[in-house]
Amino acid sequence: MTDSVNDLAIRLQRLYRGRNDVQGTEDGGCLWKRVTIGHWRGHLQGKFCVGIYPLRLDGMCAFVVVDVDRHDIDQVLQLRRLLCDVGLTAHVLTSKSKGYHVAIFVAGWVRAADVLQVVKPLLLEAGLPPQTEIYPRVDYIDSAAKAPGGYIRPAYLAALADDHPKYRPEPGRRVALDLKTLRPLDLSAFLDLAESSRADPDLVRMLAAEMAADGIQEGIRHAVRSSTGTPDTSALAVPISGEVQLARVSPEIETLIRSGWSETTKYRSRSEAQQAVADALVNAGYTDADVRAVLTNPAFGISLRARQQAARRREDAIRRCIEKARATCKRVRPVTSSSIAVERIFQLHALMIERGLPASAWPVLLEIVRTIKADGLSLATSNSIAEHLGGKARNIRNVFKLLREAGIIEAVPLEPVDGQWRRVAHRLKTESTTPLNPSATPHQEPPECEIRSRQLVAAGNDNGWNLNANHRLPKATDDLR
Repeated sequence: MTDSVNDLAIRLQRLYRGRNDVQGTEDGGCLWKRVTIGHWRGHLQGKFCVGIYPLRLDGMCAFVVVDVDRHDIDQVLQLRRLLCDVGLTAHVLTSKSKGYHVAIFVAGWVRAADVLQVVKPLLLEAGLPPQTEIYPRVDYIDSAAKAPGGYIRPAYLAALADDHPKYRPEPGRRVALDLKTLRPLDLSAFLDLAESSRADPDLVRMLAAEMAADGIQEGIRHAVRSSTGTPDTSALAVPISGEVQLARVSPEIETLIRSGWSETTKYRSRSEAQQAVADALVNAGYTDADVRAVLTNPAFGISLRARQQAARRREDAIRRCIEKARATCKRVRPVTSSSIAVERIFQLHALMIERGLPASAWPVLLEIVRTIKADGLSLATSNSIAEHLGGKARNIRNVFKLLREAGIIEAVPLEPVDGQWRRVAHRLKTESTTPLNPSATPHQEPPECEIRSRQLVAAGNDNGWNLNANHRLPKATDDLR
């Protein structure tokens, strides 16, 4: 027996510390036999498959493993990111067959109740089902159970095997992954990484106390899927003030806001859906307070993620979400053309809304208006607008088509010039200059869309419009991004 095998076995044993009076077997059985260093050497050489029960008789544990029984690396990585956000470095390992293990190793012993208090909300936040197994499975000792909490099979079975071992996993299974390349790490590299990033027990206790103070655990007990697959969020309600109207977002985003994230949506996780909603709201001109109100309103399903977080983490997450939406917002240059009256801009904005065009068509229309010359023609092309707005030319062309079909602009073929491609200009259609409400008087309160237009023109559009992939155009087109 070489010293290197002994050393590696000891290091692996120290990571997966648990009960040493009982062990699980490869076939799912329970073996009442003391776990020794010989079992760990046999595990690495493929002669024996050890199973460790992480929950001790005093309710303490030194590691926790989330067993994701599905081949969905995106949700697994999302869970790891959320754990790292709170200061708990997690490691992604492949399991026996198709799934993954997300493991957290602690530099000491902590109450299983504390570590589960922290992990369970983040599991739901990552979009994983509530039924996902976490080891230890329970946080208490049941006197009727001989070995409570379940056991986990550690990684690197037969990693040091030679000849023909009794147990040998499939290639790429039961190993840790390098998260930069998603390639397997060798045993020594994994041990170095795991030993250097073990969680501080005091941090786990602090996080658990914070979540308990905000009633997170009680909320998790109610956040289970009903027969229709909809979580019961009644216990997670957080009172807010004000009511936000959703008239300025697309039907798709409104449905996402009201129903919340589910596996049937195009978004891979709750956090991605939350960001999509924030982007769409910023794109439609809502204030930060409005975005925060939507993301925390218990009447909206999209708020489930925020309301499962501790108060401090919830505010920080929403703040970063809004900042990201603002940072990716494409600014529209102010309209300065003297040939277009400001009141005309208000009418165009109201007309666009009246005819059902998406909010993402507004920046394109403003670019056309901004470039109108004295002859009433705009020479702006889909390529030039796409270059400024950061979108794709083919999607800008689709917006042109929508504006033409809505009767807001019309194409004007220009006379061909030698050496150049034949060009097409655009101008506002004469019929669209008719006031939307001829009976309106200067003393009447302007509609909300006109108020928003005035703010955009006066401020040079400080808020901007988000043209990224979350505010979608009708079926005939794609996002501007």
